[in-house]
Amino acid sequence: MEEYCLKTFEKESQKSDSQKSPRLQWIDICKGLAILLVILGHSISDGMKSQNAFFEYLYNIIYFFHMPLFMCVSGITFFISINKQNYSATKTIKKRMNSLLKPYLIYTLLVSLIVVLCFQINFLRSILMKAGYELITWQDFLLGLIVGDNEYCFHMWFIYVLFVITLIAIIANTIFQKIKKVKTKIIIFEVLFFILLLLNLFYPGTGYLIVDYTILNLFWFMFGIQIMIIGERIVKNKVFILLGLLGIALYFVTNYLNVNLYFFKNILYLIFKAFIIIGFISLSMLLNSNKIFIYLGQNCFGIYLFHQPFICAGTREILYTILSLNPFLVVIVTFIVSLVGALIINKIFKIRFLNKIFF
Repeated sequence: MEEYCLKTFEKESQKSDSQKSPRLQWIDICKGLAILLVILGHSISDGMKSQNAFFEYLYNIIYFFHMPLFMCVSGITFFISINKQNYSATKTIKKRMNSLLKPYLIYTLLVSLIVVLCFQINFLRSILMKAGYELITWQDFLLGLIVGDNEYCFHMWFIYVLFVITLIAIIANTIFQKIKKVKTKIIIFEVLFFILLLLNLFYPGTGYLIVDYTILNLFWFMFGIQIMIIGERIVKNKVFILLGLLGIALYFVTNYLNVNLYFFKNILYLIFKAFIIIGFISLSMLLNSNKIFIYLGQNCFGIYLFHQPFICAGTREILYTILSLNPFLVVIVTFIVSLVGALIINKIFKIRFLNKIFF
C-alpha cells in the first residue's frame, strides 16, 4: 500500500495540464446524490419525527452521513486542484473567498433582513414561529455570523466551515511543498490523518460551532484526499455499494435496536460512515453517464444556498402545520418544490449582472 501511495504522489506531481483528466463526472454525480439527501432531510420537520417513527429513522440516517459525504467530496476536489500545474495558493485563497466566504456573508445578511421584515407581518410571523424561528438581537446575529451558528439560515454553517477547512488545507499544502522527499510527505500525512481520526472519536467540543465543526469535519475532508492518494478507481466496484448498504444497516440495527456498544460506539459509527461514503462514491462511479445527477452536482452549490429557509421550511410548515396535510405528501411536495425552486433561483442569479452577487 505504501508503494502504491508513493507512486500516486509521484504521478500526480509529474502530471502537466495537458495530461490532466477533464472534470470527473462521478464527482458531480456524488454531489448530485448528496444534495438530494440534504433537501430530503430538510423536508422533514421535528413534528413529523416525533409522530412518525419512519421519518425519525429516515432523518437520522440521512444526517448520520450526508455532510461528511459532502466534506469528503470537497477533499477530493481539493486534491485534484492542488495537483494542477497552474495551481497557486494565493489565487486559490482569493477564489475560495469569492466562492465561499462571500456567499456566506451576503446570503446570511439577506436572509436575516427578510426574516426581520417578515416578522412585521402577522401571517408570516406565525409561519416563522411555527417553523422554530424567533427574532434575535443584532448582537446575537453578529455572534452567530462569526461562529457560524446563525438562527435564520443555519444550513450556511457548511459553507463557512468548508472555507475555514480549505484555508487550513491550503496552508498545510504550502508547507508540504517544501518537503522534498515523497515518502516523508506520506508519513506526515498519515500521522495527521490518524490524529484527526482520534479527534473525531474523542473530541469533547468547545461550544463554538466554527471550532467544533471544523475539527470534526476536517477528518472527512482528509478522508477524501486519502481516497485519491490510494486511488479512486479502487472503489469503483459494486462490492463497495454493498458495503455502503451494510453501513446503513449496521447503523440502523445498533441505533434503533438498543444494542449496547459501550465505548466502541464512536469507533463503530465512524466505520459505518466510512462504509456509506465509500458506497456512495462507488455508486457515483457506476452512474458515470447519468446527465440528471451530473446537472444537479454541477449546480449543487446554488441548490444548497437557495433551498433554505424560505422555500423548503416555508413550504413544509404551510403544508404540514397550517394545512395539516398527510406528512408523506408534505415531504414529497416540499422536496420537489425545494429542488425546482432552488434551481430556478440559481438560474436567475447566474444571469450576468446578478452573477456577481453570490458567485
